Amino acid sequence: MQITYTGRNIEITEALRSYAEEKLKRKSKHSDQIMSIHFIFLIESTSSKEQQQVAEAVVSLRGKTVNATAASEDMYKSIDLVLDKVDRQLIKYRDKLKSL
Repeated sequence: MQITYTGRNIEITEALRSYAEEKLKRKSKHSDQIMSIHFIFLIESTSSKEQQQVAEAVVSLRGKTVNATAASEDMYKSIDLVLDKVDRQLIKYRDKLKSL
């Protein structure tokens, strides 16, 4: 599985990389068909003083692409949320394949 990272308005630290990979290892048991995953981390300004930390994930499977986006005040929380969304989509896709 190939993992790539992109940072927009944020420097991707080794801590962010290792945290995302650790969480992904726990979630990837639902799908052995994951070919690659692309994480995009960015900071959006919602008002003059507030900023949201956004995590996006694009997961490439055999014949399908799964996209998810999550935003919160903390990047680690955003990573948790986006991987939960990806996990739910992978479970749904896996169940759909089994029913065929």
